[in-house]
Amino acid sequence: MELSKVQKRFVNYRISGYQLLKGKEGTGKSTSLVYKALNLENNYCLYNEDKILFVNSDYNKNNISKLLYNNEKNKEHFYSLFSLNKERTDILSIKDIISTYSEAYKREKGLSLKFISNEEENDIFNSLKEKIENLLNGYKFYKKTTMSYIYNEVLWIKSSNFSKEEYLNVDRKGRAISIKRNSKLREAIYKIKEIYNDKLLDQKLMDKFDAVLFALSYVKSKNGMYSHIILDDIEQYTKAEIDLIRALYNEKNYSSFIFSLNSELEGKENSWIVKGKSLSSLGIDTKGRTFNYKLNLGGNKKKIIDTIEKYQYINLKNNSIIDFKIDSASNEKEIFLEDNITYNEEEIKDIPMYSNIAAGSPIEMTENIEGDFHLPESWLERGKEIFILKVKGDSMVEKNILNGDFVVIKRQSYANHNDIVAASLDHEATLKTLKLNGEYPILMPANNAYPSIPIVGRDLTILGVAIGIIKNKQ
Repeated sequence: MELSKVQKRFVNYRISGYQLLKGKEGTGKSTSLVYKALNLENNYCLYNEDKILFVNSDYNKNNISKLLYNNEKNKEHFYSLFSLNKERTDILSIKDIISTYSEAYKREKGLSLKFISNEEENDIFNSLKEKIENLLNGYKFYKKTTMSYIYNEVLWIKSSNFSKEEYLNVDRKGRAISIKRNSKLREAIYKIKEIYNDKLLDQKLMDKFDAVLFALSYVKSKNGMYSHIILDDIEQYTKAEIDLIRALYNEKNYSSFIFSLNSELEGKENSWIVKGKSLSSLGIDTKGRTFNYKLNLGGNKKKIIDTIEKYQYINLKNNSIIDFKIDSASNEKEIFLEDNITYNEEEIKDIPMYSNIAAGSPIEMTENIEGDFHLPESWLERGKEIFILKVKGDSMVEKNILNGDFVVIKRQSYANHNDIVAASLDHEATLKTLKLNGEYPILMPANNAYPSIPIVGRDLTILGVAIGIIKNKQ
């Protein structure tokens, strides 16, 4: 099977640690993950005990992944000195993993429990109504909610593998009713969860969330078993399920843990990754290791989203140049680099953009903000106030600052020799290089067609120092 250029970049990307592959359905994520598994198997399993776990969210996807893997595994796509004549990759559904390790836990603990039916769930929880009323009576929350909602909150706690302390402090993003953190109300709801669990065990019953927690407990008692893990469709998993898969990870300096995410975020009930919640909520950093597929491979392959805006950022501190793109039609704030690495919303800073500043004769600059432009925080100076000005004129062309460019300014009231400054001169704004090595300070253009501007005896205010240039590459 022939991979696209974007897929090949991801499959051959050489870096360890956590990685994220994003894209809508039909962009080729799952296919790329199978080829990634083959590449890892042949090149990054350095010792005999190294293995790969490929996890799918349902049996159908699992069968498709197995079929593609089996069709391609004997082809010499990634053959290397580390290739062995044995299978190193386990392709399993999440249900297979939960069943295997929860049964092992029950055998180890001598537990004989059966799964609870939907009817039994309702009966048991409703039998606790009096205890629930005693715990919640007096709270406004109890007056505006239902037993069904309380039950769903209990299941969410279980599905998320929360300790009491974690539940008291967690951001309940996506939950219908707000409950203050570290409140007595949260303590009461957690107590209801404990009472419900005790009731199940008394009747030798367990629910599907118990099965995950049993499996997690068993796996935690063992050493991690896999040097590389691929978890497809993370939006389909509860936090406890994600914790279970992470517990199987035996991290080494060459290991990798790869998540894929359907950016349309149509998860199941109690899924952890919902709108507004990223992998950082799990303590996972994929900064600089995020890939985003934009091309839908299911239809006309030449049909590419036409809302992509292309820019170039020049860092004036180290003269580095970075090409990047922004999808103006996207609801998410994201920046895409040429090598298909993505900066997500949590890594981006919104910067106010003001009206024109003169790279020519000084002109009046209004205080109106024309909008925001977002850039990765790592490109900027942390803790500093940053703003952007649009350049008008050609007096700075020899510094590669052209008419229509955007200059990124660090706001400060002082500057050093040779700094490019945004300055208010006699209440009119200009962009020039500050020269302090002569008899008197001057503002120097970078175009011989313009004279230098002496500033002795003038009303001068330094607005800030230029730290970067943004060029529109449309």
